[in-house]
Amino acid sequence: MEGAHAEALALIRQALAASQQIGATQLTTEMRAIEGEILLDCGQIAAALDAVNNAAAQVTPDVFQSYLLHYRCCKVWRAASEHAAAQKALRLALQEFDAILGTLSPEQRQQSRTGIPAHRALLADA
Repeated sequence: MEGAHAEALALIRQALAASQQIGATQLTTEMRAIEGEILLDCGQIAAALDAVNNAAAQVTPDVFQSYLLHYRCCKVWRAASEHAAAQKALRLALQEFDAILGTLSPEQRQQSRTGIPAHRALLADA
């Protein structure tokens, strides 16, 4: 595992432990999805699957930017050839993202679509 990935994984796991200690379920859920994305980047698909499956099972409406959680799950499931789950997660991510865009001004929508790398990636996968 490369230095940057190892450091990111250590930091997300520290944050996971802290969020679990304080009972911040919505944070824990998002961080498990981020952990899955990092593990995927490290080539640890089985561990990545475990992380995103856990996140997907715990997701609730109070998870901040849950569309990104669904998109992270989609990427891991796609890499693991779980195509049906990946497609479902991508559809959900796009629906939630579209709902958020609907609350923004035209200028804010454009900025969100093009100025935020995670949003650009989500839209590119659509």
